[in-house]
Amino acid sequence: MSWTQTRSGAGQFFRIFYESRSLSSLNPHMS
Repeated sequence: MSWTQTRSGAGQFFRIFYESRSLSSLNPHMS
């Protein structure tokens, strides 16, 4: 696995994680 691929994969993971946290904070009732 190249550095660019690792960086891209981590970027997607953190983006999804951050977006899910944002949605959770905006909609606390939606687990």
